[in-house]
Amino acid sequence: MAITFYTSRVILETLGAEDYGLYNVIGGIIAMFGLINSSMSTATQRFLTFETGRNDTVRMRKIFSVSLIIHLLIAIIIIILGETVGLWFFWHKMNIPEVRLDAAMWVYQMSILSAVIMIISVPYNAAIIAHEKMNAFAYISILDVSLRLLSVYILLLFEIDKLKLYAVLMLLTQLLLRIIYGLYCKKNFVETHGRMYWDHSLFKEMLSFASWSIWGNCASLFCTQGLNILLNIFFSPTVNAARALAVQVQNGISLFSSNLQSAINPQITKSYATGNFAYMHQLIYYSSKLSFLLLWIIILPIFLNTDAILHIWLKEVPEHSSTFIRIILITMLIEVLSNPFSTTVSATGKIRTYQTIIGGIMMTTLPASYIVLKLGALPESVFNVSLCVSFISYLVRFYFIQKYVNIDTINYLHKVIFKLIPTLIISSIMGYMLSHIFTESTIAVIISSSIYIIISSITAYLIGLEKEEKQFIRNKIFFKLKLIRHD
Repeated sequence: MAITFYTSRVILETLGAEDYGLYNVIGGIIAMFGLINSSMSTATQRFLTFETGRNDTVRMRKIFSVSLIIHLLIAIIIIILGETVGLWFFWHKMNIPEVRLDAAMWVYQMSILSAVIMIISVPYNAAIIAHEKMNAFAYISILDVSLRLLSVYILLLFEIDKLKLYAVLMLLTQLLLRIIYGLYCKKNFVETHGRMYWDHSLFKEMLSFASWSIWGNCASLFCTQGLNILLNIFFSPTVNAARALAVQVQNGISLFSSNLQSAINPQITKSYATGNFAYMHQLIYYSSKLSFLLLWIIILPIFLNTDAILHIWLKEVPEHSSTFIRIILITMLIEVLSNPFSTTVSATGKIRTYQTIIGGIMMTTLPASYIVLKLGALPESVFNVSLCVSFISYLVRFYFIQKYVNIDTINYLHKVIFKLIPTLIISSIMGYMLSHIFTESTIAVIISSSIYIIISSITAYLIGLEKEEKQFIRNKIFFKLKLIRHD
């Protein structure tokens, strides 16, 4: 996360706000074409994890082989769409300064190639998650950000078009990571090597599952890349730069909660596969609450020190950045509560109605945002619309897991919501009261942020956790201290 924030600062400074915004909005076009791939990724991960829980090696071989073939076909489709519909949108709808058209087209083509590489990597990534080899993700993630840091250094060395060079470096990073993921899987997972299998019935089954995921993923993309393009149509690329920075903050912070969720997701699917519903319910409670608390400990100091942090982090802060970040942080807190709900529904395989309704709700974000912008609203309005839609989606998602896996509403409220609300209120009030004491200097930000983290951590421990959870944390701390003393 630290490297990500540092590289974002240097890249913004090196490329400039306009080129930085162009890079992100152009990448958004390709991401929208990756809609089918995102759906197949969900299907591949679900099917592999389900069969891993049942320890069916033959079925796992077939699933991996069929998914690899499907993703190769998707890569071809993305290239065709990118070079036809995507090019039309690029030339006729994008707001790109004429002097940067050549560089923007270069970025566009590099983005297509990067998308193709990521698509082919999906079955391998799904295999790692299914086998719960999170240490592999940890090491490869460190390599990923290290390569990005190296890319920033290379940007500073060469006096050529920085935007073109950055696009090429990001492509090479994706290619190297793809090779590493493939080699790791070939070495550790039996289903990823050997002869290719073809199973027509499995092909139809996976496509059927993915077809319903397409609607939900389409809605998700409309809430992200669609809004990015909408902001580009109504405003200048510098607004896209502000949004890109807000998303960088979102991605960096969400690592804490998403990594926890990634570790729990396979267990949710496997517990459903083996019929252990009581354990699955506990996983839903724990992942919702612990992900929220972990996220809140990081968010509170950033929320209270947003302006100061931005001026320390960046030499030139794009307009609207501070407001974008604060609204996105609130939205993240709502979304992290519902993350285990989607995994649970996928585990059941009953996604048709779920994806149709949730996708329909999420789809309203884009037309609603278009209307408010057409009426003359500020760029911040689209983030407020997204926040409201996320809250409604959370309530509807809970209704579905209550229906599909018989989760107890009173139990969920008692174990999750009634623990989080007082934690949130008390730590917020204490932090806000102390925020008036500090200035915006670097030292003051470090001190105040440390105090806010301590406040949110203590309130989370005392109020947010159950007795057995507190005991677990104490045991872990004492165990680590013993290891340190022994060393």
